[in-house]
Amino acid sequence: MAERMKAAVPVLACADLEVMMSFYVERLGFEKRWAWKDPERPERPSTDGGVGCGDAQVFFMTDPVMADQAGGREVMIFTSDVDAQYAEHLKRGAPVSGAPVDEPWGLREYSVIDPVGNRLRFAEGVEYAHARRAADE
Repeated sequence: MAERMKAAVPVLACADLEVMMSFYVERLGFEKRWAWKDPERPERPSTDGGVGCGDAQVFFMTDPVMADQAGGREVMIFTSDVDAQYAEHLKRGAPVSGAPVDEPWGLREYSVIDPVGNRLRFAEGVEYAHARRAADE
């Protein structure tokens, strides 16, 4: 049965969908993929949406109460070049936690905190990061 599974997509609560999607697009380099409006209430703003970058996707739902409780939630996003991703996030003004660090669990990673307090961990296997750096030298 496991071979039937294709992907897992986090669905993060937010108080304001536009603010959340703008952060992911402008600061993190995702692209807006979709936004849902209630067809019976078209005058109201979209309540759900999603962004993506490559194969990584993040969906959002408007739920201010749940968004207020976001502290402590984490999403791991794997990248093919964590150092280049970090440089891009710095350039875009993302609130990064610090430079990528080689962690004892075998990942090179850094974090960004989104507007409601979710911690986004951008990571790559340490061995791949070091092999790429050695090849570049």
